[in-house]
Amino acid sequence: MQETITIPDDVEMEVVGNCDLCGADSFRLWDSARSNSLMQCNSCGLVFTSPRIADSRIKDGVIYAKAYFQQKSRMTDKLIDARRRSYQMEIDALGDLARPGNILDVGCGMGVFLECFSDEWTKYGCDVSSYALEEAEKRGLKVFQGEFENLDFEDMQFDIVYFRASLHHSYSPRKCIAKAYEVLKPGGVVAIAMSNNRDGMAGRFFRAHVKSYEQAHNYLFSTMTLEKYFSDAGFTVLSHNYPYWGTGYESYMDFIRFGGLALKYIYLRAASKMNTPGFYDFASPAFCGNYINIYARKGDVGEK
Repeated sequence: MQETITIPDDVEMEVVGNCDLCGADSFRLWDSARSNSLMQCNSCGLVFTSPRIADSRIKDGVIYAKAYFQQKSRMTDKLIDARRRSYQMEIDALGDLARPGNILDVGCGMGVFLECFSDEWTKYGCDVSSYALEEAEKRGLKVFQGEFENLDFEDMQFDIVYFRASLHHSYSPRKCIAKAYEVLKPGGVVAIAMSNNRDGMAGRFFRAHVKSYEQAHNYLFSTMTLEKYFSDAGFTVLSHNYPYWGTGYESYMDFIRFGGLALKYIYLRAASKMNTPGFYDFASPAFCGNYINIYARKGDVGEK
């Protein structure tokens, strides 16, 4: 989990005026967490951060610097091993859906995930972070800088467009999914992996303090909202799962800690201390249902 930082007072913020999923303009406060306020659309139920940093170029300088990618809390042997296990599970899942070809990792960060793919794949990445892309290029990736939905890929077509822990950072998931449809080959696959999820037990109880929601996220998804994004763009949903068991993140201690953290959560809410300095990073345990992987195909299921 990324640690909450203090946003400088001179950083430009924006209030979201219309729901990205359905276009409605009627919202209610859903919860507060990581120093953010989260609103919920009264029409479709989408949950999003508002106000938020005004655009990705500002966000690059404020949040996505070197410290974001190399926090010591994420560099323990246990977490590095867990990421490797999770990567391999996702690569195996892709092998059941598509043959090696051109893959674009949207929000590729430093390119560590794509580095795990075999040389049968032609690997591309894009990100808004200048620091991350410098590191990705060192790993031999072909990279593009900027918001995915605005990038010009010069008529390139991909077999896979992959959003790994990235779509919830975007400013318009709707535009991102439409762009994925545009740049995919017929029968190509789009994957949203390790996406935050409010549907699981921890999300339903801890709400925005579910471990998968962080300060930099513009959205907190559910299975229903992700499936609607896909169907609205013309994709056919293939499958979804909730990665936890076998990833290396899971632990029997999560179940023991759940009760204690639930009691602390109830106390902090009752004492109005929940979203205050010192408690910004209070979160649920890593738990089954905190994250979702969902896959869809461009065209009908039978088209490959």
